[in-house]
Amino acid sequence: MLSRQNSQKYKISEKYSVGFYTLAGYAVFRYYEKRECGEWEIGRDSMLGRLSEGQLKKLFKIEAEIKEKYKKYQVYGLWEK
Repeated sequence: MLSRQNSQKYKISEKYSVGFYTLAGYAVFRYYEKRECGEWEIGRDSMLGRLSEGQLKKLFKIEAEIKEKYKKYQVYGLWEK
């Protein structure tokens, strides 16, 4: 059974956070929204539309730092051009 490694979570705002882990050669990003009944996974595009400009900059900086640190891994869950 494969296990997650390098698991990290970053708070973007009171309501939104991004999770990251590596698994079998993949760098996996997950996006979360805090709600009254708990924390729910949401799509990255949904999160982008709800963040302020400052929060977007914070998110993009975190994503870029992680991608650089784990550049040997194939990225999953992050839209790429």
